[in-house]
Amino acid sequence: MPEALLEVADRVLEEAPLVSVALVRAAGGRLHWRGDAAQRLRALREHQRPAIRAAARTITTANE
Repeated sequence: MPEALLEVADRVLEEAPLVSVALVRAAGGRLHWRGDAAQRLRALREHQRPAIRAAARTITTANE
C-alpha cells in the first residue's frame, strides 16, 4: 500500500528525514508520482537541511 508509505513518511519526517525520502521515493514510483506523492517530494526538495534536499533532488519522476 503506497498510501501507507506516504503516511509513514509524514510521521518520520522530523526525526528521520532520510527515511522519509526513501519512503516517498518508493511510494511515488508505485503511484506514478500522482499529486500527493509529488507534493511531498517537492517539499523534501526544499527541506531546511542540505543533505535532505540533495537526496530528494536525486529522485526523478515520471513527469520530469
